[in-house]
Amino acid sequence: MLYDRFMNKSFTKELRGKDAREQLLLMQQEVQNDFQLFSFSNPGLVSFTIRGILSNNKLQIGLKVSFGPFTSPEKLITLVNIVDHYCLILSAMPFVSVDTRLKAMKALQDFSATDVANANAGSTAVVGEDKPSQNYKSDNKNYLTFSTRQHGQVTNLWNELIKGDMTWEVLMKFHETPSIQTNIMGTYEFADNTYTTSHRRRSVGLFVRPDGNHFIGSIFQHHGGSSAAGPNLFDHKWHHVVFVLSKSTQQAYYFIDGVKINSCPYDVGNHNPSMDGTITIGGGHLQRNFDNQVSRFAIWSRAWSQADATKAMTCNVDTTGLRVLYTLDGGYEDIENHYLDLKSVGSGGAFVACTDCHHCSTYASTAVSIR
Repeated sequence: MLYDRFMNKSFTKELRGKDAREQLLLMQQEVQNDFQLFSFSNPGLVSFTIRGILSNNKLQIGLKVSFGPFTSPEKLITLVNIVDHYCLILSAMPFVSVDTRLKAMKALQDFSATDVANANAGSTAVVGEDKPSQNYKSDNKNYLTFSTRQHGQVTNLWNELIKGDMTWEVLMKFHETPSIQTNIMGTYEFADNTYTTSHRRRSVGLFVRPDGNHFIGSIFQHHGGSSAAGPNLFDHKWHHVVFVLSKSTQQAYYFIDGVKINSCPYDVGNHNPSMDGTITIGGGHLQRNFDNQVSRFAIWSRAWSQADATKAMTCNVDTTGLRVLYTLDGGYEDIENHYLDLKSVGSGGAFVACTDCHHCSTYASTAVSIR
């Protein structure tokens, strides 16, 4: 689906579920000129992932092994160079003229670069639905939680995400003023100390107070920079909230409705999320919950800029680095076939029809709609 500058839309292609995930992966892989042919993995304490890759004209196998939280770099093994293989066959055919043979070899060598149309990873093309059918409605006893574990083990995806820059994104409506300070979205580590001791569990995220001030919080609720009032979130309207943790610049900052509100130094090693835990969305910190609605939650493996936040308001943000997306349309899984768990905690939450917000439904249509 494409949007013009007047927000008129036209469908060019509509994909769902697995097809939508594969389309987005192809768009991202075109940047590297690599194409994933297949992938399968074996979960567990000792796990492995095997991928079949077509890189230019080379057919390769990629192998990656994980032991608990430790993951080896991917080893690429070239099985065959398709061009070399067919050039050898052509050279052995006596009934093929030299000119024809040379033309065929040149065509094979240029095939992956010139004969296949490029997919622009920064395209404004939309893969998904016009409107999400549901969103999550919480009462003051509920919140959403995103788990980083699979069968007791930290997932490979989370291990990859915490190594670099991250952007968390949510569309949320606040139906009440929290009675006590809590989080808009933030980490809340497991208390069993499987991977981290009680002194290394970190609550990192974006927090809000009853007076309306919101701020970047880290370990022991340390305020990142001065708390900023910014726009009023307690107005019963949808707000687009983006929280950025940039290891590369050692800065943490956040945007609300496309405007950068505040930033602070990001002390990697002390103020970053730890390797094990959850991200809670819409409360959940110390069981402090409030009445709210969530229409979309996403994680990006890059640090958003002001330009990204501005483009997101007009459904034009670059899809590069989009790793996790939940449009809350009734199905939950991520776009790269990792195990992830986004669920409601508590007894009062519900999924409700999303009919009251044009911006919410439009924005959710700009990426993969998971079924």
